[in-house]
Amino acid sequence: MRSINVKLQKTFCGGSLISRNFVLTAAHCIDDFESIFKADFGSHVQLSFGTNDCSGNSARISRHPKRIIKHEGFGKGWKYVSDIALIELDSPIEYPADKSIVPICIMDNAFNHKKYFEGKRKVDTTYGRAAGCGNSNNSPLKEVMIPYISQEDCEESFIKSGISLAVTNVTFCAGFTIPRVGDVCEGDSGGALVMADETRWIQTGIVSSGKRCDRGHPSYFTNVGMFYDWIDKITNFSDEEVMLL
Repeated sequence: MRSINVKLQKTFCGGSLISRNFVLTAAHCIDDFESIFKADFGSHVQLSFGTNDCSGNSARISRHPKRIIKHEGFGKGWKYVSDIALIELDSPIEYPADKSIVPICIMDNAFNHKKYFEGKRKVDTTYGRAAGCGNSNNSPLKEVMIPYISQEDCEESFIKSGISLAVTNVTFCAGFTIPRVGDVCEGDSGGALVMADETRWIQTGIVSSGKRCDRGHPSYFTNVGMFYDWIDKITNFSDEEVMLL
């Protein structure tokens, strides 16, 4: 996503296409945009698709927000609670025949928990892939593979680092416990953390927050599977048929 029609034009957050009409992102991206840019999100943001260029200049398709829906529980008691939002596009995406733009798959929490999270600890890790621009506006999109971290190990790491973040059933952690090996960072918020499932990728997380990038403690993600019913009720994305291969 990129700011437009404001003094400072830059890429500031990520998002994931989940259907022809909707993008999934972090709710705090909307609030932070309006606070930083002093402008309405809906009329000052462009969404770019089909490019690895962080400037967005080579996008195959661009859209603007038509409607923004933040989860009703967002920010209740703490800024990053239910940090999830949907952006309805001003016109549908027509998927190119070359499959260069396709929606990400989303599954419910029962599927994700059993396949990726259940019983996983440090010695039995599941890796996810995240991509983003960070603070760069003139470089290619970067990606990193980071391991899922159990709630117990995440809380232990946060306590040792003096970080106050609450790990709940609607969040999870991923990242390395040693520094300088790769991490998501400022500017990557709203982007997807995806995990492999045979011939497809499943979005399990949304980049939400963290402290001091790549310093040896995990980052914090919204648990997408826990919001499956909320997403589908608004978007009806599960009714859409897409050829992924």
